[in-house]
Amino acid sequence: MDFGQLVVSIVIVLSSIFFILEIFTVDVVALLVILSLMGTKVLTSSEALMGFANPAVITIASLFIISEGLLKTGAVTFVGRKIIDVSKGDITKMLFLMMAVVGIFSIFVNNTPIVVIFIPIALGIASENNISASKFLIPVSFASIFGGTCSLIGTSTNILVSNISENLGYGALTMFEFSKIGVIFLVVGILYMVTVGRKLLPDHPTVSTYMGTQQQKDFVTEIQVRENSPLIGKVLNQSDFLKKYKITIFEVIRGEEIIWPPLDNIVVQPHDILLFKGDINDIISLRESEGLKMLPMLEQGELEFTRKDARLGELLITQGSEYVDRTINDLKLKARYDISVLALQRKGVHLRSKITDIRLKVGDILLVFGNENSIDNVADFENFALMTGIHKTVINRKKAPWAIGITLAVATLLTIQILPIPFVTVLGAMAMVLSGCLSIKTAYKSLNLPVLILIAGMIALGGAMSKTGLDKMVAGELVDLVKPLGPVILLGVFYLFTTVATAFLTNNAVAILLTPIAITTAIQMNLDPKPFIIAVTFGASASFATPIGYNTNILVYGPGNYRFIDYVRVGLPLNILFVLIATLLIPYFWPFYPS
Repeated sequence: MDFGQLVVSIVIVLSSIFFILEIFTVDVVALLVILSLMGTKVLTSSEALMGFANPAVITIASLFIISEGLLKTGAVTFVGRKIIDVSKGDITKMLFLMMAVVGIFSIFVNNTPIVVIFIPIALGIASENNISASKFLIPVSFASIFGGTCSLIGTSTNILVSNISENLGYGALTMFEFSKIGVIFLVVGILYMVTVGRKLLPDHPTVSTYMGTQQQKDFVTEIQVRENSPLIGKVLNQSDFLKKYKITIFEVIRGEEIIWPPLDNIVVQPHDILLFKGDINDIISLRESEGLKMLPMLEQGELEFTRKDARLGELLITQGSEYVDRTINDLKLKARYDISVLALQRKGVHLRSKITDIRLKVGDILLVFGNENSIDNVADFENFALMTGIHKTVINRKKAPWAIGITLAVATLLTIQILPIPFVTVLGAMAMVLSGCLSIKTAYKSLNLPVLILIAGMIALGGAMSKTGLDKMVAGELVDLVKPLGPVILLGVFYLFTTVATAFLTNNAVAILLTPIAITTAIQMNLDPKPFIIAVTFGASASFATPIGYNTNILVYGPGNYRFIDYVRVGLPLNILFVLIATLLIPYFWPFYPS
């Protein structure tokens, strides 16, 4: 191993560690990769920065804008809600239809914003039917992944692999070339989730669903149990104060632990924090008579709202939000929207102490107080997803048909391939703005810069692997190890390794790094590279066993109140099933020895 190969190997290992441990955000890691390769002179400046001018980056950026136009007009929510209403309370039918709608939309629209739109829809439907949102949100995420595997534009991974294949001389992948396996994944995946997977899903309550879909006018607050409170040692359902004061408890916070409803058997302990809603007069009387105290934040009068105006909201930090890695103080929500942040929830853990200094991450949930209009406004004008009360959205009936028409026109042009892919997608993005479906400001805000920077950085790293010959060296070692087992086993190994790597790293990074190795390995074995290109593509997209590898899994983590083990329990059997399907069917559709 020469100097260049050693440097690239070290960069790959360190960047992987940074991704897994979340030491830095993905865009910062990507920029560190670029600087490292430039600083060690493994790549020239132009080579290290070539990712920013890559056609795949331009294409993906344009698709972000097209997706935003389709979503902002309400077209997705309208169609999704109407189809889901057909289920009429049948939970199995509702789950099937919701996954089908999400899967079909994800064929034509980037699947991450689709999930952002469907989170509040799923929360609303779960609440209407008195079901935990955890029964719906993992299926929504998985369905978006199934659908994304069916077309070139369904996920950025497909576009990246297609671009690498074209650059290396093996041709770009066509619009629906992925559908040969993707449609099978979509059908099998949905059937699995409504049968076996449904039984494996957890039953975790959330504040959003427990509140109900009707926005209550009562005051919502937190009160802490004093050490001398007569409530200590009593079971909540045996305490008279619930009926006496007509309050509804959402959760009990004990240290950093959140105890969710049902709370019937919870024994009150000193310093427990009770989050509940009720009449403001009852709350004041309760504080004075039951040995409870207002929290300091509330005692300062920061959350003084009238009964008429009081409202609790949950704001989800989404992928691409400008507030990722910024603190709550940086948001200035109180000054700009008259909204106060009560608490921060991250991966099921309630963080309250000094939350204003905590840097936000994708999937974080802010518990906020405001008046009737303030929370709606912050969701409309900022990069948050409001998780309560918007599952019945307003549709822009004039612009929605334009957005749908533009999206279908882009899909058609990409299918018939009479124009270059970047040209078609940029044209579609411009059409969204010129037609009035999006303002130019909203179009710029829709660009997911962290993802685009990550892709550019990984393209540079992939280029460094090729320039130093590291990809050929790794491929040679792999061929020597697996060649006696035959091409089918080698294909399965590639798919399995890609899936495992994606479970802990970002899918785009894995696809960019492994595609050149897969191509080189196939060539050294005198096989057609296409089956191995397809295997890496699907392996990098179909990630279910952890919340880490795919953005949509991260997004539903907090709203569904999931645990890491929930993904393993539901997703690991699905990953194994897809490995078997891909290993058997990819050689059938893309032979190793084409005629």
